[in-house]
Amino acid sequence: MLLSCSSPSNGYSENEAAFRLAPDFELITVFGSRNLGKNYEQIEVVGDYAYLLLNDKSEEQEVNFMILNISEPSQPRIVSQYDVAYTPYTPTGLAITENYAFITRNDFGVEVIDISDKANPVSTSVYRNVVGQYTSPTKVVSTSNYVYYFDGISSWHILDLSNPQKIIVVEKFRDVGEPMAAVDSYIYAFQHSDQNNRSTLQVIDVSNPIEPTKVAESFQFWPISDVDVWGSRMYAVSSGGRTYILDISQPMQPTLVSTINQGGGAVAVTADTLYEITDNGLMAIDVSDETGGAPNYLATIGSEELVKLLETMGVTYAENSNGELHRYFHLNMEDVAFANDCVFVMDPSQGLMIFKLPE
Repeated sequence: MLLSCSSPSNGYSENEAAFRLAPDFELITVFGSRNLGKNYEQIEVVGDYAYLLLNDKSEEQEVNFMILNISEPSQPRIVSQYDVAYTPYTPTGLAITENYAFITRNDFGVEVIDISDKANPVSTSVYRNVVGQYTSPTKVVSTSNYVYYFDGISSWHILDLSNPQKIIVVEKFRDVGEPMAAVDSYIYAFQHSDQNNRSTLQVIDVSNPIEPTKVAESFQFWPISDVDVWGSRMYAVSSGGRTYILDISQPMQPTLVSTINQGGGAVAVTADTLYEITDNGLMAIDVSDETGGAPNYLATIGSEELVKLLETMGVTYAENSNGELHRYFHLNMEDVAFANDCVFVMDPSQGLMIFKLPE
């Protein structure tokens, strides 16, 4: 049985007063800027390293994969940079395992990069889609020696990486949604329906990696934009103004614990704190009390506050046709991660912004 969740609304407008009254994040530093000619697209953080996916703004559409040492968050240091295999298509997905990075691109496929030597990343292989077969791969997840990536339509490509020098396509798993999170031998996916504008949660058993099995299909949420997992809780963020907290302690029987009246575009979770970005800015929400409802903001940073902070750091902005400061230059936050007590936010125009919670 599919359970439908409550109707969406503008979570920010509902909670605007509380958002504005919450303490401001502390902006530690900004790494990179529009002057570098790069769009800062995606970030993954593992230990003391941050892995960045940058898209060139020029017509050449070069893509850079960058590794930063973030052991000192106020002074991120470039360890290495790598030019991803050229194609005239936008990068769409980034995933990191212990020794490999996986990058997907529109109408292209996936490239595997060996990152065991952080100072010298090396491409081991590239899997290209069949010529003439349009796909729009977005999410990529991995378990053991296998990679699963969504083709943007309704299928997963399953790649065998037991020999990283030569990727083998072992299967194509059909009629599934976008894989969002891998936990043990299960992958959680969300299949979107254009008919009712809902996303259905699917649980896929990949204990047999080349023969995935759909073991559960439940709940219909408003379109899910990002997911993160902490312990037995999964946090699914909807662009429709809601964040859903699910108990996945029984992997094949996820249950909805509560709903927070705040949605967004990307999410990162640690312990009892949810970090979320929206068109309106960055927020930290206390999720220790799972009663749901109105969010309990621990810290926020909105439009006006961020402008002031960036001004003090000498960051320049885009101007509109009237020579005025472009209002929305800072509202393009795309991805968020948490590590070393800091929040890392990727903004295509401004670069990597690093924040701390207020004392």
